[in-house]
Amino acid sequence: MACSIIVGAVFVLSALLKAISFVEFAVQVSYYGIVRDPLLIRMMATVLIGVEAVLGVGVLFCARFRRHLLLLALVLLTGFSVAIGYAWVFRDIENCGCFGKYLQTGPIASLAKNAVLGVLAAVALRHIPAGSHPAGLWKPSLAAGAGILVVSIAVHQNSAFRQDATPPGKFFPDSMPGASPPTLSRFRGGAPAGQSLTWQANTYDLSEGAYLVAMLSDSCEECEAIIPGLNEYAQNPDVPHVVAFVLSDDPNLDGFREEYRPRFPTQAMSPLEFFQHIGDAPPRFILIKDGHRLEFWDKKLPPQAAILEAALRASP
Repeated sequence: MACSIIVGAVFVLSALLKAISFVEFAVQVSYYGIVRDPLLIRMMATVLIGVEAVLGVGVLFCARFRRHLLLLALVLLTGFSVAIGYAWVFRDIENCGCFGKYLQTGPIASLAKNAVLGVLAAVALRHIPAGSHPAGLWKPSLAAGAGILVVSIAVHQNSAFRQDATPPGKFFPDSMPGASPPTLSRFRGGAPAGQSLTWQANTYDLSEGAYLVAMLSDSCEECEAIIPGLNEYAQNPDVPHVVAFVLSDDPNLDGFREEYRPRFPTQAMSPLEFFQHIGDAPPRFILIKDGHRLEFWDKKLPPQAAILEAALRASP
């Protein structure tokens, strides 16, 4: 009995912590690289939270289904461990996201936790009689209700984030405080939609012409070191126009602009959309022309010769 209580309690705790930090958990799901589309990432994160909540409450209170739920727990723990091992080896993941943002665990700790829970689930299974248990609806209903409640929390957190965050189509020019922000093209699989923006009397339409698009983060040391080089490119008429999407908790990018003084258009982008367009971590630099991606570079700012060579290769 004690083993099943521990297994159920850990699953309930995991689901609850993921639900109240849904956005961070969804971003962590994107790190695994299994899916990249923001909608699919949200759906996967929501389903995982709901399954864990129902499983945990069911193991704790539903004796009739406890055997089946413990078997499901073993399957989930095995699947989680395979995903963690893959991300550890191939994506150098540091936080596995097992408990959202409130209790961060690395790959070794997460794999050890899964192994312990697997052993406890197996021991609990050995002590459950193979016979059926008396039927009753209130305990399964409790498990289903708990799952619905936890998923509702996750959906609320996701909705609140989407309402508070600056939409990726909005651009805040630092030279015009208080002005209504014009629109900026959005990336869709590397090619942006055909909208334009105005910044310091210049109009930029990312679906027309050549641009060097920098994908930056305000908490990335490599990104900080690259700003001066981007500023030089922004003032160089031989280099395509420089614009940047920034991963930041501040949708207005006030702190980023004040600290780093970028001389090029900058715009905040939501985490899920941001990670859809980069590799494992920022910075990434994408050369686009007429809305099509020509080349990209990770980690290091490409030299001017490499940028011009890539642009020439795409010229008719």
